[in-house]
Amino acid sequence: MQENSRAARFDNSRVKKKFFQPKEYVMRKAEISQPISVGKFSPKWEGPYKVCKKVASGAYKLETLDGKEIPQSWNISNLRKFYH
Repeated sequence: MQENSRAARFDNSRVKKKFFQPKEYVMRKAEISQPISVGKFSPKWEGPYKVCKKVASGAYKLETLDGKEIPQSWNISNLRKFYH
């Protein structure tokens, strides 16, 4: 058991923590917002969106570039940073 915890500790030490600041630009997974698959070559990410605020641990409220707030919060696992 000790060997497994040692390996897990080593693996977990290499994981980068991901977080976003308000007013940062992010992309969101298209398959989460539109669960009906359009096809093999449909875009996997959509956006960019701007982060409004952090709602909970790992959950964020987004808004469009026009300033309209998206009604639901998004988990950090479904977001990625947008580089422009």
